[in-house]
Amino acid sequence: TLTVANPGNSATGGGWYTLPGSGRVNVGFNVRKVDTKCRTSCAYKGQLLLINNGKWRLKGTLDTYAKLSTGEGAASGSGDLFWWDATLNGGLGDWVLARSGVAFTANFYDSGGKGQKSTDTLGIRIVYSPVSPPQPNSLPNSDPQPLKGGDVKVP
Repeated sequence: TLTVANPGNSATGGGWYTLPGSGRVNVGFNVRKVDTKCRTSCAYKGQLLLINNGKWRLKGTLDTYAKLSTGEGAASGSGDLFWWDATLNGGLGDWVLARSGVAFTANFYDSGGKGQKSTDTLGIRIVYSPVSPPQPNSLPNSDPQPLKGGDVKVP
């Protein structure tokens, strides 16, 4: 159940966190209302880039956003999901497209703090099942995690 406090005009964020078994996750996103005067059924546009410690990379377009409560938001979209193949390029490695049009959602919280003292959080759900082998066996899906560096802004 998703309870929306109001549509929200925009949200931005970026930073990193770690997940057991998945390593470091770097992420950045921005999403904004196309027409700032819109009150219902609003159109949104934005981007998200996630890089999971040399395992997964997701580059996508955000097209929904909801401000859930004070400082809390969620956005969704779709994009291209890549996995890191260390055997390519003579052992130097390269990104390989796993699939285009992969759906994802991001949930985030803005505590109002900034930088390393912030208690902002960010989590992601990517709708894809890894093909193993050769792809890494798990995606960096998680509930919102405390950022170890970075900031989220949900005005």
